[in-house]
Amino acid sequence: MKNKKVTLWVIIILLIILLPITIFSSIMHFKNTKNPKENTNHELKYNGKLYFYDQNQLLGTYTCQNPDGYCDYALMNNNSTYSLEERKVKSNTKFSLIDKRYAFIMDSKTEDLSEAEIKLYDLNINKVLTSYQSVKNYDLGIEGNYYIIQNENGKWGVIAIENDNLIKKIDFIYDYIGLVNKETENKKISSEIFAVLKDGIWQLIDINNAVFTTNISAEIFSYNSEYIVLQENNSMRLIDYKNNPLLNNYKYINFYNKFLTIIDSFNEFYLYDLSKRVKVSQSISVNSIDDIELKIVDNKIQILKDNSLVETIAIE
Repeated sequence: MKNKKVTLWVIIILLIILLPITIFSSIMHFKNTKNPKENTNHELKYNGKLYFYDQNQLLGTYTCQNPDGYCDYALMNNNSTYSLEERKVKSNTKFSLIDKRYAFIMDSKTEDLSEAEIKLYDLNINKVLTSYQSVKNYDLGIEGNYYIIQNENGKWGVIAIENDNLIKKIDFIYDYIGLVNKETENKKISSEIFAVLKDGIWQLIDINNAVFTTNISAEIFSYNSEYIVLQENNSMRLIDYKNNPLLNNYKYINFYNKFLTIIDSFNEFYLYDLSKRVKVSQSISVNSIDDIELKIVDNKIQILKDNSLVETIAIE
C-alpha cells in the first residue's frame, strides 16, 4: 500500500513539472509556425515562395529558384518589330492566375527580363509544364481563351485553355503570329483571323488553320474580313484577299467602323467609303495620324484635330 502511495505521488509530481513545459512548448511551436513561416497576409511572394490564392483559399505554391531576383507572374511582351497593328500593352503589365490552376511566371536572376524564359506552372500538381520565350494575350485576353506562344525554338503557335486542359490549336511552325487590334463586344481581342508569317510570306488564317489569302510578301499592317492593308517601304496600300490592288501609295490607311482612314501623299487626312469608292469627309492637313482623334457619338463619327471638332460624319 505504501508503494502505491509513493508511485501516485511520483506521478503527480511529474505531471506538475511536465504539464507547464508541454503547454509552453505548444505555445512556442504555434508562434513559430505563424511567424514567419506562414503567409498570414496572403502575399503573392513571401519567404522565397509564390503563394497563389483564390480569395482566402490557398490553391498552391511555387518555390523560387531565384528568391532575390525576379520571381513573380510573367511580364507581357509586346516588342514586335513587325508592322502589324496589334494592341499595345503597358510596360510591366503582368499575367494573372488562369482558371485557378495555371500561372505564367518568371523566375530569373537577370535584371534584363526580356531574355527570361516564361514558365507555365500547374498549381494542381505543383509542376512546371513547359517554358516559352514569349506569351501574348494583349492584357484584355483573346476571345476563346487563346494564348499566342513563342516556344523555346523561337517558333510561334497558339494554345487554348479549355475545360481545365491545355490544347494546341495552331502548330508551332510560324516565324510570327499576331492579331489586329479589334475588340469584341465582351471587350476581348477578336480571334476570328490570325496574321501569320512563315519563310518571309504573310497569310491570314483562322484557329482551325484554314488559309484565307494568297501568299503576301509585304508586311500586313491591318485587316478586316475582306481587305488587307500592307506596309512596304514607308508606303501603304490596300488589297483584297485575292491580292487584287485597290489603293496604292498612301502614307496611311486603316479601318474605322465602315470607313477607311486615309492620309494621302500630300499629308491630307480624310474618311473614305470603300464600298462606294468615295471620300466622305473634308480633307484635313496633318503631320501624322496622331494629329487626329475619332469618336462615335449618337451613330455619328466626330473628327477632331488638336482637341477641336472639325467635322461630324453620319454612319448610315
